Amino acid sequence: MESKAKQITAICVHFAVVIMEIIAISVSWNKQGTHMFVYFTELSNIFGALVCLVYGCFLISQLRNGKAVPEYMKILRFVSAGALALTFFTVIFVLAPIAGSKPDYTMSESYIAYLTHDSMIVTHTLGPLSVIFSFLFLDNFETDRFKKVFFGIIPTVLYVIVSVTMNVLRIWVGPYPFLHVYEQPVWVSIMWLFVMTGFSFFLCFCLWALKKQINKKKR
Repeated sequence: MESKAKQITAICVHFAVVIMEIIAISVSWNKQGTHMFVYFTELSNIFGALVCLVYGCFLISQLRNGKAVPEYMKILRFVSAGALALTFFTVIFVLAPIAGSKPDYTMSESYIAYLTHDSMIVTHTLGPLSVIFSFLFLDNFETDRFKKVFFGIIPTVLYVIVSVTMNVLRIWVGPYPFLHVYEQPVWVSIMWLFVMTGFSFFLCFCLWALKKQINKKKR
């Protein structure tokens, strides 16, 4: 059984994430409307906020009557952490460097903009990091089965299928540079699909492995 202080901390963090995300998503909605839903960033943050909201309610129930959080909610927390890890590290290793390589944008300006500007301070930085660290240090997630890692890439696979299809049908353009299927060779598009899916799997594996080490130290 987790200590009461840790349970209360976890509840506070989960609802803090929900509040941050509501504010950030409202800003995005006011600026982009329904167009915001083409971005994996926005979708992963909405998903993460919903999971935090429900998970936080289960934590309150656990604190009051000792009822354990259902296993499926623990898996959903892992999935949301994996999706938001992909959002954060795609910004760090792909989007900010691409923008920073353009003549009218320095690399430092690019990182500052992508990590702190407007709603992105939550959707690119505070939201993902809060979910990742709370999952690692506050959640009771058993790393007993390696196959749990594969659950983590489901949002990425679904987004890849939908976004590529919409770009091929010319319904969407992008929204990310590597999804511009008609502006680059076919092999480049295919390469990016494998890179992003593989990167998602790698991040989920890292989360699972780190959680496994943290769990061992607790025992």
